[in-house]
Order: sequence, then structure tokens, then C-alpha cells
Amino acid sequence: MNKFDFRSSTYQITEDTLYIRAARKYNAVTEIEEIYQTRYTMQRSLKIIDQACIQNGSTYTGRVNAAKQLLGIHYNPPIAIDPYRGIYAFATLSPLDENCIWVITKNIIDIKHNNKGSTIYYKNNKSLHILMSKHQVDRLCAHLYKYLLIFRRD
Repeated sequence: MNKFDFRSSTYQITEDTLYIRAARKYNAVTEIEEIYQTRYTMQRSLKIIDQACIQNGSTYTGRVNAAKQLLGIHYNPPIAIDPYRGIYAFATLSPLDENCIWVITKNIIDIKHNNKGSTIYYKNNKSLHILMSKHQVDRLCAHLYKYLLIFRRD
């Protein structure tokens, strides 16, 4: 089911969000893939990420700075959108690049690699191919794991 509501220019990330990328149809700016449907909006992907961070107590810039300090990395940190619900995201390219895809990690069950990038598999049998090497994805997954340990509630 596709949903594009020209009257609504915003989107809120939920536990059902799989990824966010530039739209290639319906004159929309952004396509959002969810577990059960694809949505389209006029809101830019970085604005969606920023709004989700704000709703959870910080700005996107604040989350980036925190990740860099907590994880000791300098570029492309994973973003803790809502760590208490396990919603984290990472950008496949610079967030300012129009081809950047924001991958939400909550529903990933597997990642396979080949010489043309990596394919992410979700629990609902959807998949997403990204142009990131095994090394890049493994590095991001290691950072995400560290982040999960920081926010873990036992």
C-alpha cells in the first residue's frame, strides 16, 4: 500500500520504519519504507531525522556530537534516534548528499555482502541494497553495538 498525502508534509519515525531515501516518483521529496507500506512526503530526510531526535531529547547535531565523543569516531556516526526503543540509524553517504539513504536498524535480520555493495534484509522479507563495502558496514555495526551497550538497561 502506497500512501502520499500532499496535505501532510511531515513524517514521524516509528518502530516500523525501515529506511528513508530520496523519492523517485509522485513528485515527492522523500520515500519512507515501513514494514507494511511505503510512504512519500515533501519533508527532506535529514529534517525527518532531526525531528525524530528532537522528539527524543536532542537535535541531530547533538546526537552526532554525542556519538563522536562516546564512540571515539570522527565521521559517519550511527545516530541514537530513540535508544530506549532501540531505534538507531546510519547514513549510507554524507547526510547532505541527495543519494544518502538513512537505514533504521530496528528491523534488520541479516546483511549480505558482495563486490557491488551490501544487501540489508528485514524481518518482513523486504531488502535494501546499499553501496557500502563489507568493511564499512562491519565498522558501523561495531559502533552500533557499542552504542547499544551504552544505552542497555539491565
